[in-house]
Amino acid sequence: MDTKTNNNLNHRERLRNRYLKGGRKALADYEILELLLFYSIPRKDIKPIAKNLIAKHGSLKKVFDKSIEELEETENIGKNSSILIKLVKDIMIEYFEPDHTQKVILSSPKAVSDFLENEFESNSELILYLKAELGDKSREFFMILCLNSLNQIIHKEILFIGTLDQAQVYPREIIKIALLKNASAIIIIHNHPSGSSKPSNDDIRLTDKIEEISSDFGIRLHDHIVISSEQAFSIKANRFLDFKVNEIS
Repeated sequence: MDTKTNNNLNHRERLRNRYLKGGRKALADYEILELLLFYSIPRKDIKPIAKNLIAKHGSLKKVFDKSIEELEETENIGKNSSILIKLVKDIMIEYFEPDHTQKVILSSPKAVSDFLENEFESNSELILYLKAELGDKSREFFMILCLNSLNQIIHKEILFIGTLDQAQVYPREIIKIALLKNASAIIIIHNHPSGSSKPSNDDIRLTDKIEEISSDFGIRLHDHIVISSEQAFSIKANRFLDFKVNEIS
């Protein structure tokens, strides 16, 4: 074994041991990425590759937000490494995605906005899920959360996918899903790829329209949340909800 290969193996072992001893806080961002890429690039020096990825895309978080195709455009990042990076992001989304066993009570616009703003308490999964699922999208996505009579989430679904600045939303499809899932109440959510979570006039009109139609079927609209990568806005509670991105990324 030549000296360069031996030094590389020793470096990998030292990095693994630092992680085992001190966790992610013991590593710089590029070292976290470097450690991950050990499993897709078995013999190369990964440090310059990891540093280049972060320099090219701006931050560790933004690396994980990129598509497989965008990642592959980086020198020395092939299909296996791109899939691994994207898989980690998708696993994170899956991990934080709430399911029917989580007793999240969202009984009113105030309860919804208070819950979303209180992201570090025991029910933090929903805020992290919404941020991971919708916050980095380059197009508008429209989601519905269905709640039962106890105001617990029983179903979630992305219904519409649009363009950079709008998604065509059909209220009848929203009501159809709510009825099929036997929902007593709904929360609707969409993202703003522009980075601003301030609702447009169209967003407010849509909220009023869906609330009017849903009430005809005995279904309550608890809120309409507009989400960006760093913040959300509760249309019903009429206030911004900070995500404190630097603390949870």
